Amino acid sequence: MKMSNINRRVWKAIGTNYILFGTVVEEKMENDWHMVRVKWSSPHSTAPLEEEWQKIQNLGDVKKLIVEFLNESR
Repeated sequence: MKMSNINRRVWKAIGTNYILFGTVVEEKMENDWHMVRVKWSSPHSTAPLEEEWQKIQNLGDVKKLIVEFLNESR
């Protein structure tokens, strides 16, 4: 059984200027790609919002980011 990504907190870097954070709200398979729709949280007013559907492979997991940060700061 495949685990759902709904409500998973994700992040995505756009260029070198922005990091967007959001929550997965929907998912689907499209041409063998696992796609998710993300509701981006309070993006910077000039940040270009990403297209509606994202490949899950192109998104980072916020939980993993936090663990890496905590390990680096010790």
